[in-house]
Amino acid sequence: MKKFILTITILMLCITFNSYSSEWNTSFSKSLRIAQQENKMIILDFYTNWCGWCVKLYDEVFTKSKFINFAKNDFVLLKLNADKYPKLVEHYRIYSYPTVLILNNKGVEIDRVSGYLAEDNYIKYLNEKAYSIGNFYNLKRILKETNNENRHVFFKLGEAYYERRLYNDAYKCFLKSIDLDPNYGDSYVYLGNLSYIDKNPEKADYYYELARKNVPSNKNIDLEKAMNAYYNKYFARSLSCFDDILKNNNLSENETKNIKYYRILCNINLNNNVQTLKLIEELENEFADMKPYTKILRENLKK
Repeated sequence: MKKFILTITILMLCITFNSYSSEWNTSFSKSLRIAQQENKMIILDFYTNWCGWCVKLYDEVFTKSKFINFAKNDFVLLKLNADKYPKLVEHYRIYSYPTVLILNNKGVEIDRVSGYLAEDNYIKYLNEKAYSIGNFYNLKRILKETNNENRHVFFKLGEAYYERRLYNDAYKCFLKSIDLDPNYGDSYVYLGNLSYIDKNPEKADYYYELARKNVPSNKNIDLEKAMNAYYNKYFARSLSCFDDILKNNNLSENETKNIKYYRILCNINLNNNVQTLKLIEELENEFADMKPYTKILRENLKK
């Protein structure tokens, strides 16, 4: 009897899981055809087999009845392994995983959600992206169809272009936003980031300084400057920025750990091995929980 009950329970779980799994299509052309026939949008989940957050998002959000009930009336659900669809990945400008697109029934992007959120927050955020007047699709339409002079519209569209690495379009939008409001500090930060991407660190410094003048209390400006210098391989500049942040800002423990860790990475890339070992020891002495990370750094130095 117990075996029978156990078998039935497992069978019901499998049926339930499969019913949720079957909601997801794996053909782009088929999903587009269904969306056109039923006048629905498409939720397209770009995932990879090596992405742990993709698995977590699918297991903890996309297979749950709350999500399925949210999506079933207005959306066609589509899952694609990004590694098998490089042309679509390139077309939709996908650079991180998981990335979930909301498409209209012509396959045009309405907006996207990148990364993982818990179920309730994810559904809420997805809903906002699909229907908000401020989504990517609507912002472009507003600027195309009206003579809009709202700084926030240009800024938000600039952020969307930046996320998609459409840097020229982003640059134009941020410039327009500060043309409308010269005190718009956040736009100067993005212009600084874009200048680093364009391999113009002096111009980046100029924009970051303007951002700092407009928002002097925002320590994230200095952090943006340091991180963008690092990711664009200006390691000496990045190191100098991190040093200044440690001197001039009240930092949380986690912020201090991260900044000191990146100072070590900068020194590694600058081949400053003696200074690297000194900074590793300082970090270990100050924060014992960083030893698993510094152990990896030590091992790499020996190679």
